Amino acid sequence: MPRYYNLQAILEKVRSRNPSSEFVIANVILPTFDPVYAQQLTLSMQELATVNEAKFIPSLLEGIAGVKEYTQADLINPNAKGQVMVADKMWKVLKPILKDLYQQDINASQAAAIR
Repeated sequence: MPRYYNLQAILEKVRSRNPSSEFVIANVILPTFDPVYAQQLTLSMQELATVNEAKFIPSLLEGIAGVKEYTQADLINPNAKGQVMVADKMWKVLKPILKDLYQQDINASQAAAIR
């Protein structure tokens, strides 16, 4: 059982209502995190993804957080350039999921039309 029971409970509730749900776990590691904590968090999120058959993004803000060009003044929250980078990382994971769901929908529609 993953360490983050609250997140696990949320995923279980969603899956109980919609068994075909697809999940993406996006890990956020900040440059200010203690390296040991960052490693433990990554392992926990990876475990959460594995247990729930979810796609896993190991570090959503890697190359963004802490980089002045891509963040707001706090060096954490992405600015417009950083948001594009986050969107690109998410899209790489979401695109195949959405493509597969779209194909399943097309197949179901075609099967229904044949009946």
